[in-house]
Amino acid sequence: MSWVECPAGRHWGTFGAAGLAIVAPGPLLLVLHRAVGSHHGGSWGLPGGALDEGESAQDGALREAAEEVAGFDPELLELISSYQDRCPADCGWSYTTWLARTPAPFPARPGNWEHTDYAWTDPDATELALLPALAAAIPRWRIHRGI
Repeated sequence: MSWVECPAGRHWGTFGAAGLAIVAPGPLLLVLHRAVGSHHGGSWGLPGGALDEGESAQDGALREAAEEVAGFDPELLELISSYQDRCPADCGWSYTTWLARTPAPFPARPGNWEHTDYAWTDPDATELALLPALAAAIPRWRIHRGI
């Protein structure tokens, strides 16, 4: 995987990227604390990352969650819908977020070096420093998907 360079900036993932927004009743959103040295290190974001060649956004989001969240069980999820953010320069790159419900928050821990902690947080009232793209996306999810 590598960065895609375009007039709008740099995007991670030659074939695009995807993430998984897991929501439990409350609503509570599962977020991971990004390790210093990672892109936007120190902020809180979703499990997600670059897609492999030929991989669907749904499969990539679930794979990334399994890699990044120890304790993740896809059987506990109901996939609701997806939301795609496309590059504003129309370079062909996009990030797809899959929205999923789980019946209750589950115990989790970071599954690799990319994250140092996790939290279940109210997405509308969190004190956590969210990844800028995540903070911008949350209001759109509410409007378009009813979360």
